[in-house]
Amino acid sequence: MNRFALATSLVASAAPLVGPSLAAQVSRPPSVSAAPTLPPALKKKVDSWYSTTVRRTGAGWGIAITDERGNLLWGRNADRAMIPASTVKIFSTAYALAELGGDFTRQTRVLGVGTLDSASGRWIGTWQMQLNGDPTLEDPQGMGPRLYDLAAQLAAQGIRTLSGPMFLTTAEAREATASFPSSWRLANWGSIYAPLIGPVTLHENIVELLVMPGTRIGAKPRISRDAPFGIREIIVNEATTRSGRGSRLRLVPLRDGRVALRGWTGHRAGMRHVRGAVADPRKAMEVAWAAVLSQAGIQWEREAPSMVPTASARALVLAEVSSPRLDSIVAMVNRRSLNIGAELLLHWAAGWEAPAESLEAHVAEVTGASSGIRLRDGSGLSHDDRVTPRLMATYLARIPTRTNTERFPFLLPANGAGTLARLRGGFPEAGVVRAKTGTLSGVSSLAGYLGRREGTYIVVTFFNGGRTRRARAAQWQLFRVIGGGGVRIPVDTDFGPEVVADTNETPEPTPPVPVTTDSIGRPEEEPPPPAPDSTSTLSPPTPGRDPLPSRRTALRPPAG
Repeated sequence: MNRFALATSLVASAAPLVGPSLAAQVSRPPSVSAAPTLPPALKKKVDSWYSTTVRRTGAGWGIAITDERGNLLWGRNADRAMIPASTVKIFSTAYALAELGGDFTRQTRVLGVGTLDSASGRWIGTWQMQLNGDPTLEDPQGMGPRLYDLAAQLAAQGIRTLSGPMFLTTAEAREATASFPSSWRLANWGSIYAPLIGPVTLHENIVELLVMPGTRIGAKPRISRDAPFGIREIIVNEATTRSGRGSRLRLVPLRDGRVALRGWTGHRAGMRHVRGAVADPRKAMEVAWAAVLSQAGIQWEREAPSMVPTASARALVLAEVSSPRLDSIVAMVNRRSLNIGAELLLHWAAGWEAPAESLEAHVAEVTGASSGIRLRDGSGLSHDDRVTPRLMATYLARIPTRTNTERFPFLLPANGAGTLARLRGGFPEAGVVRAKTGTLSGVSSLAGYLGRREGTYIVVTFFNGGRTRRARAAQWQLFRVIGGGGVRIPVDTDFGPEVVADTNETPEPTPPVPVTTDSIGRPEEEPPPPAPDSTSTLSPPTPGRDPLPSRRTALRPPAG
């Protein structure tokens, strides 16, 4: 039985993904020599696909198809530096895993200095909320911890009254806030795909409302549900109810930190889902905390001064919740192409001082390249990012050989799931493809792994040009051409460069290719079409780089 038949037979009995490393799940068979080119029949199909695609989309392509060791089998402009869009999340999420490990978690805490008056249930002393940039805190998918969990822990200790304003802190030596990254275009300000980034993160720093028509024409629409819970306290309802079934509602962040609901809805429109960006995450946190305290039976006297603790009072952790494991967050961020998630994971790994430079250095260290890459953020929302297809393929081949990232290929969405939902048909089963998409205005990218009987291929396709919808359809087609008769990617795939003789040294890397200046313009971001009533606008502020928590502290799209 050859290596790939053996690997395929082992997949069905392999242990679940969350658990031991790949090497511990399945023993590796001996390595084999990489094929220098694609099989003749497959090469003919790929050549034909490329000729047809260039006629339909133009020549703004960079493509690299390699084997699992990173050896180039087929390419076009493989060394051209191009805008990678959300495929940058491959770098940032793998970097976080490499630095922190898959079982890493991050905590959110309520801290206090004082004592509890057991008779009245009043906390005598000061208290504060410690926020550490957990992208899953009150996340819309229900994956992470809830503020109510913190309030319930306070109530379980007998606390019935808190006094004084909310103080927000972080475990890092920086202000607990959130800001708009300077590497992102100001045109994206206010978009749900580009929320504010920082330690203060709640519900991905967006607002969601379920809105019903008013009781009569001319009345204000009714807010049926709000997320995060309690956010309706800072919603300014400026919308109206009209005759008809249509609806044009939007949420607009205001400069005073509130959010305006504007537009109109028909009296027969039914319930509408409206989303928008938060203008002031600190204010959103305050009203959400007040709501969950009330739910837990705790009175919060916000306007009262803080109670002075006794001289013998000690600092205590009054309540604490933890994020899910990092490997689960990585899978979620890549599946949803979540920009705020990728940015926060980068800061978990690299801290808040020059995180993009740290990410770039990590990629260079893994690939052995000193050029061919320029990174300005961790999500790929920046149009100033540049990566060559060959470098991306090399990274994908080598990152599974590193400590903590052995399972990384299986944390990318499979065909038919997440951002690969449209890649459902044309494959024998799910898991033949594990890949990441990227979309900006004038950019369509798709990069990842593809299983075939003769081995696992790495396919990287970047398109920088005007016909991105046609380009995306062509990228789907290329993966179907290569993977139509494919197999589920084996868990024991022998990634990485070949070993030289009997030593642990690897071959000298190919001399790096200098970054070339491309002629692609800087079109505005073009996210996937949002659901009706889900857009928002806001006049841009004056941006500033917010030095972004350090990985050493023991704390718990339109891309995609």
